[in-house]
Amino acid sequence: MALLTATVLLGCKADDDARTEPLPPSGQQPDAQPQPPPQPVPEPELEPPPELELEPEPELEPEPAPELVPTDAWPFVQWDHAKAYVFNLELGPGLSLYAYTASKGWNPRIHSELEITRAQASRAVDLAEMTLGEMLVSKCPMPRHAVVLFSGDTPVGSINVCFECGDILVWPRWRPEADWSEKKDAMRAKLTKAYARAFPKWERFFGTTLGLELDREKLGKD
Repeated sequence: MALLTATVLLGCKADDDARTEPLPPSGQQPDAQPQPPPQPVPEPELEPPPELELEPEPELEPEPAPELVPTDAWPFVQWDHAKAYVFNLELGPGLSLYAYTASKGWNPRIHSELEITRAQASRAVDLAEMTLGEMLVSKCPMPRHAVVLFSGDTPVGSINVCFECGDILVWPRWRPEADWSEKKDAMRAKLTKAYARAFPKWERFFGTTLGLELDREKLGKD
């Protein structure tokens, strides 16, 4: 009887000890591994909107230069209008003796320009013809007055006069050139007489007809 009682007491004690052990937190199993944090769900890739296809702007072709019509008379192409120029009022490196030539283009020291009539331009050509174009009478030409002939916007000829030295320079060169081989002295004398008649007419042309100042010291002054 005593043995049975002792056995029952030992069993009850074991039950009490088992009940005193701490229980794991609710929802967690003993020795369970921690779960990794949830990975973010990648957003779906959106396709870029289609680019607008713009029509290319049409390229403007440059207007072709007018065709120059050859002629037998100086400047050997047809011209339709002309301008008078005052230039070379300031000296410096790279000085040009012409208002315009094909090789050098425009003189960088153009001071003023004046649209002239076709009749006035024809008069300038006639005066240049009196001396067969160019006439050099000094060693230091410095033209400051010129008439430039145009075909459209293209300069085709220039007559340049120096009222300080008396020289006349033309571009392009006058043709036919004087034959100096056999009649040098006679031709020189003839051109000298023609020049004596022509130069006063040049002074009246630029000074009186076109109303331009001829005195170098007064040019460019109000």
